[in-house]
Amino acid sequence: MRKPVQQRGEETRGKILAAAKEIFSEKGYHNTNTKEIARHAGVATGSIYMYFPDKKEIFMEVFRSIYREIRESVIDDNL
Repeated sequence: MRKPVQQRGEETRGKILAAAKEIFSEKGYHNTNTKEIARHAGVATGSIYMYFPDKKEIFMEVFRSIYREIRESVIDDNL
């Protein structure tokens, strides 16, 4: 998995994750495929594999970002 160095790469990775989050929440993990994520993100399917080795890793990154959001919200509420 490649870590983006340039801003454009970060933006592309962000588009992929945003599209994946939306589609996973609508259709679930098993009813979503990388081709659909790519189309929704406006990138080539092959571009996804520059940033993620497979659909599972995309899902795990979406999960981690949601977990971070919840954790930060709980911490901020308790301060």
